[in-house]
Amino acid sequence: MTSGNPSANTGTSTGSAFVIGTDAPVASVVSFNATIQSINAIDANNNSVPLVSGSPTVDFARYNGLQTLLDMNDVPADTYTQIQVVFASATIGYLQTGSGAPTIASMPATFTTNTVTQTLANPLVVSSTGPVGIHLDFRLDKSIQVSNGQITGDVNPTLEIGAVGPSDPGAYIDEFIAGVVNPTLSAQSFTIQGPHGRVFTVNVNGQTEWDNGESLSDLTSTSIVQISGTLDRADSTIDADEVAILSQNGFYAAGQITYVQPSSGNASDFQLYVRGTPPRPVTASPTAPWRPSTSAAQRNSSSTGCTTR
Repeated sequence: MTSGNPSANTGTSTGSAFVIGTDAPVASVVSFNATIQSINAIDANNNSVPLVSGSPTVDFARYNGLQTLLDMNDVPADTYTQIQVVFASATIGYLQTGSGAPTIASMPATFTTNTVTQTLANPLVVSSTGPVGIHLDFRLDKSIQVSNGQITGDVNPTLEIGAVGPSDPGAYIDEFIAGVVNPTLSAQSFTIQGPHGRVFTVNVNGQTEWDNGESLSDLTSTSIVQISGTLDRADSTIDADEVAILSQNGFYAAGQITYVQPSSGNASDFQLYVRGTPPRPVTASPTAPWRPSTSAAQRNSSSTGCTTR
């Protein structure tokens, strides 16, 4: 067997391995869009297997310490002692303030190294009996370099990576936004498609909290939901503690309000830095202009944000 072969284990036994991502935020940094070339688990014989599909782009700054599910895949059953993360590129978005409305500026990140390899304190033991995974904390507060109060663009990627089981605190999913695929899979479950294309089954029960008094019967094939919960130890589905329906028309936008006018009293307009858009291609156009408040409608948008009035 060749050392470093990404398909090193040829046996038929596999298990589910997930990646939970989070960050430690930096003041004034509104986005850190990183394209991940690979996240691989490596065993004692230097055999390597991928934990994520494709090359996803993740905005680590948006989570503000919350945990989200980045991906989950079947990998060969084995004991993995190291995790290697390779970044392809990244862009830093930051807030520029002055006498008027703040603006969003961006710059390419220059990695001191684009490859981070860490030995796990406790190995990742993958088996067919249930899902296991890693908790990946991208410490932006220690990674993004600042000189004389200014962001330089240099990034020394500082990651804290540990193996976790589905019931560990580091495996809890605080926020996972996805589009509904099948709203009536069963009386107690439905399917969703996440931002990187994978389809998951979500289980609900009498203890699941539905925001705004909604329920499973309110879901449609154009609903976008936010899920909180845990991965089921038996079948790698998601057991939801809370479900919020963010949109019923296949479109939503989320982000950080960077400016409000006037600064006190009732707002007449505000600026929104858009961090999140539909997690999959929109299958239905909004039936009316998007309205973030009763007196504001979307005026324009771009990759860096939108202004509403």
